[in-house]
Amino acid sequence: MELSDNVYVNTKNLKVHSNGTSDQISRRSPGAQPAGSTCAGKRLCRCATVCLGLLCVLLLTALIVLSVYYKKSAEDTEVQLSALKGEIDQLKSNYRDCIAKQICPQGWVGFDTSCYYISSEEKNWTESQQDCEQRGVNLAIINSREEQEFINTFNKRIWIGLTYRDEERSWKWVDGTELTVMFWRSGEPNDAGGKENCVESKPESNSLMTWNDLECTQEHYWACERDLDRS
Repeated sequence: MELSDNVYVNTKNLKVHSNGTSDQISRRSPGAQPAGSTCAGKRLCRCATVCLGLLCVLLLTALIVLSVYYKKSAEDTEVQLSALKGEIDQLKSNYRDCIAKQICPQGWVGFDTSCYYISSEEKNWTESQQDCEQRGVNLAIINSREEQEFINTFNKRIWIGLTYRDEERSWKWVDGTELTVMFWRSGEPNDAGGKENCVESKPESNSLMTWNDLECTQEHYWACERDLDRS
């Protein structure tokens, strides 16, 4: 009888012990982790976020630096190309002037691809054109800014080969070509008196605004122009 009682008591104690262990296990959630592990995970995430932010800042800084560098490099290249183009144009101009001075007839002045005769006396427009024709050329035809500036350097009131054609109601050069490049003075042409059909280049501080329409009977100096290939 005592043996049976002992077995009963041990079995009861075993159940109590088993129940206690079961209760402890059931109180823990299936996915729960120790507190220390959770804190370490948060610190790791925070550290990763900070590192990612710093990396983004570094990348942005690098992009800005590269952008500024390439922009400056492009600007420097453009300046160098512009300077080189200017030097090439100057060399071409010097070459043409050198050739012109060697080829132009005595008493003529070379510029660009032409030779110019600047008169030392004054005549009306028609007589001036006739003088040029006797020399085998026409009054000067101005086709560029550089040529206009060149004519202005003589500091004379000079007839040029431009007239108004009443029948066509347009300005034309003596060779029949249309007027495309213009260097009129302010307010010109004004056809004062209704008879101003010829054009002079009158010296001005602004060399690109010297043309003035006049009556063809007035007397002024004149400029004849000869192409280099006809010299």
